[in-house]
Amino acid sequence: MAEPNQFYFVWVRGLSGPEPQKWAELDLGVGNWKKRCILISYPLNEAEYSLPIDQLRRLYPPPTQGEGR
Repeated sequence: MAEPNQFYFVWVRGLSGPEPQKWAELDLGVGNWKKRCILISYPLNEAEYSLPIDQLRRLYPPPTQGEGR
């Protein structure tokens, strides 16, 4: 039996503060270079992943200072 897809709602460091993104997988890149850009990530099911990013922003607000991954 194949593993179900795992989706993520991710807050990353942006030029103007936290930026929301939807990822189809938690790909940290070669050598985990993307890890330092991620502020916090939330696993999503397929139904949540299909929601618009604005709705996910309301469900999962940006992290406050001091919150970690």
